[in-house]
Formats: sequence, C-alpha cells, structure tokens
Amino acid sequence: MSKINFEDFCIKFAEALEIEDDSFTAKDFSAVSQYDSMGKISASLLIEEQFGFQISFDILDNQKNIASLYAYCLSYAS
Repeated sequence: MSKINFEDFCIKFAEALEIEDDSFTAKDFSAVSQYDSMGKISASLLIEEQFGFQISFDILDNQKNIASLYAYCLSYAS
C-alpha cells in the first residue's frame, strides 16, 4: 500500500497542476479548469511517481473528483 495520505496527495496534485488554492478538493473535476488534457498528463505522471503504476486516460476521464481518484489509486496500488 502507498504511504501517501490523502492530504499529501492533494498538495502534490495541486502543485503538479499549478492549482493555487485547495478549493478543488470540494469540487468535481468538471469544475477544475486545470484538470484539462495537460492537467491529466501531469496527474498521470504524479500517480506513476507516487503510486508506482501507469493510469490510463480513460480512468482519469471517469474520476469524479480528487477523492475518487485517490481511492482508485489506493485500490489499484494495493
């Protein structure tokens, strides 16, 4: 299991996507402008670095928010 907790994942996610505040944690990804195609590339690189697997863009497209993405990563990595 990954040693990264949700709070740390959110911080690293915000840094990778250049999100300046933490309000994205309460929003659906559809309301986060930085979670566009380039943002998904950054997210996939972060996930590979933090969780040790490559995530498909289909999976990234189907995640509702940061909590569901984190939960997916935990379930996949364990």
